[in-house]
Amino acid sequence: MQFLHGKLPVAVPHWQIFEPTLIAYPQLPGTPAATIDLERQQYNWHLNHKELPLGFVSSLA
Repeated sequence: MQFLHGKLPVAVPHWQIFEPTLIAYPQLPGTPAATIDLERQQYNWHLNHKELPLGFVSSLA
């Protein structure tokens, strides 16, 4: 991912932890596509999730 920094017009995560079961990086600027409501165990969408391209949905899943 480091090779993408400064080459894209979007924020690129700087992975701090990369393990088979966990990837972690500092929060990116801006509004996330969704956050997770841990009590209700569901996404809180910040965009129209019913009209997302299939590529976005499959990469998120």
